[in-house]
This record gives sequence, structure tokens and C-alpha cells, in this order.
Amino acid sequence: MFYNCNRGNTYLAYKVWMEFRQGQDIAMAVFFRSLSCNKPDSIAGEYVNKIKNDIQNAPILAFPLFDDMKNTDKTQRIHVGNFKSDRLKIAIANVSVRDVWSLEDALKGKQPNRKYKRYLQLTELLNTTIKEKSDVLVLPENFLPPDWLAVLATKAAREGIAIIGGLEHIIANKKVYNYTTIILPFKIYDIIPSAAVFFQLKKFYAPDEKRIIEEYNYKAVQESQERPLYCWRDCYFPVYTCFELAAIQDRSKFMSWADMIVAVEYNRDTNYFGSILDSLTRDLHCYCVQVNCSEFGDSRITQPKKREEQNLISIKGGLNQSLLIGEINIKELREFQLKNYISKDNSSFKPVLPGFNSETVRKKLGIVDLK
Repeated sequence: MFYNCNRGNTYLAYKVWMEFRQGQDIAMAVFFRSLSCNKPDSIAGEYVNKIKNDIQNAPILAFPLFDDMKNTDKTQRIHVGNFKSDRLKIAIANVSVRDVWSLEDALKGKQPNRKYKRYLQLTELLNTTIKEKSDVLVLPENFLPPDWLAVLATKAAREGIAIIGGLEHIIANKKVYNYTTIILPFKIYDIIPSAAVFFQLKKFYAPDEKRIIEEYNYKAVQESQERPLYCWRDCYFPVYTCFELAAIQDRSKFMSWADMIVAVEYNRDTNYFGSILDSLTRDLHCYCVQVNCSEFGDSRITQPKKREEQNLISIKGGLNQSLLIGEINIKELREFQLKNYISKDNSSFKPVLPGFNSETVRKKLGIVDLK
């Protein structure tokens, strides 16, 4: 290890840092190059392969940073890092999107808001997340400026904080891209901070969103690949962007695998999507994190418990931006899912539904080999 390292090991650590660079730098270089070359479908594959070739296969590393696997239903599982945790502290941001930047502003060619005040607001959210020792920061759809992402990812890597949030719509070659970014930090050889930055293109656009794009004679580019399942700190989760939650088949395939569902939104139909979230947390028997803009609200963390205990936190509105933090207990949830009976403990979860595969949970707990 490099904690009390001699000169040779210090040089080796420096060589790793310089040769392989930081994961977030590689990610953004590949991402923006892919956009400029008009090859959006190749972004995820190029990035994962680049990281695997440049980092995972290096002989000086003692563990795999990425484990890109396929399960029986062909779902891509992406493992980042080797650190495990039984609990995760999740910060959800209550921020305005409408007053910052809109899709129509982008389509009209208006200059985006890059004022120093907005930068301070974003850094305040991140600094509060760090101060409160949270593990994950979740932001709404269409919130993050792509050109500030490098600074954000570097800070996330250094502090070990995962960030999930929607990028402002990107327009290139008469096409519109709605991306959600997933920043997952890890350490090379347990000492060098880095981050895997994934760009997940929206698969299903909302009818109004698509209508606005086509009114201005642009085309909404949709993801054609299957949604991946991420694993960070031993927590398995897929990420959805707003209207994607309405696709029943797309969300049902993660039953037994998902410990958590993350949904970033810019959505006024809170009643409909609130009903989806209420059923989703019980149907898949997992935690659900939904973050909407403050003007529409219903940002919350839910758990598969009885109605009075279902919401861990919930927030809407306010003139000022704010941050609420909730903690999910992954180990407790998994251990309950091994049971085939309803516990009499008042703090227990709702029972799992038919079709739930407890063998998958045993694999995640390490009781049987994960394959």
C-alpha cells in the first residue's frame, strides 16, 4: 500500500495518476467527442471499454474497478469500486429549474445562465452534502450545465460523493439530447481518487417535451440500448429520467436486483408519478429516490413499509434552495427479503410480492456466489 510509501512506490502512484488519468476526464473527453462526431449510441460502450483497457487491466491494481457483466435477461450490470456499505446517506436537492433554463430557451438559441450566483448555488449544494457526510447527491432533470461537469466530477471524486442529476438539453446537428449523468467515485489502488462518469440518454420522452422539440424542427434522440444496472458501494440501482418511469416493462425487469430506484424529474404531473412511486417501492420491494424541481415538488425517498412510514423524507416549494438527507439501510432490507413470512415487528417492511427471487438477494448478501 502507499500510505507510508518509499520513493519507488511514490513514483508508481504518480505513474498511475499520469498514465491512466482520472476516470472523469476520460469520460467527458469521450462523451463530447462522441457528440461532435454524431455517434451518441457509442458513448457508453466506448467509455466502459476505455476504462477497462486503461485501468482495470493494469498489472499494478489489486482489484477490478469495473465489472461489466450480463445477467440472464441480458441486463448490463456495471460495478464501480470495491468499497461496500450497509447504509447510504442520500441528499435530495430542492431547487428551481424553470427560472434557470428551459428547453425552449435552448431551442431558441438563447445563451444559458452561467452567472456566478448560479455557480455558487450549485457549489453550496455540494458543500452541504459534504458537510453532512452524505454519500449521494441527487438533482432534478435538466439542471446541470454540461460545461461545469468537469469541476463537479473532480470534486465528487476527491470527496467520494456520488452525484446523479439531469444535464441541460444538449443540441447538436439539429438533434436534441436529454442526458442524465451518473458520477460514481472510486479510488485507484485505494489511494488515488477518480470517478466513473456515465451519460444515460433518455429512452422515452414525454409527449409535451417531444412536441416542443419537433415544433422547432429538431429531432429528439432516444436511447436504443437496454437500461444498465449500476452497483456502487454494494448498492444496486437503475436510473430513470421522468417519463421513463411510466414504462411498466422497463422498470419491472429489475425486480429482486434493485436495492434502490433513482428517478430525476422535471414534471408537473405529480399525482400520476406519485402513484407510480408508491406502487413501485412495493412492487419491486426497494427504496425509491425521486427528485423533482421545487416548483412542482414531491421530491422524496420512499421505502416498502406501511403508509405512515413509507416516506423517509418529502419536500416541495420554497423561495430558497434546500437539501434534505435520508438514510437507507440496504442490509436490513436484504435480510428481510430472505423471509417468506410477514414479520410481526412494527418496524418491518411490507412482504415481498409474487415473483420476487430471494436467491438473487442471497447472491447480493454473499451467501452464494454472484454470477
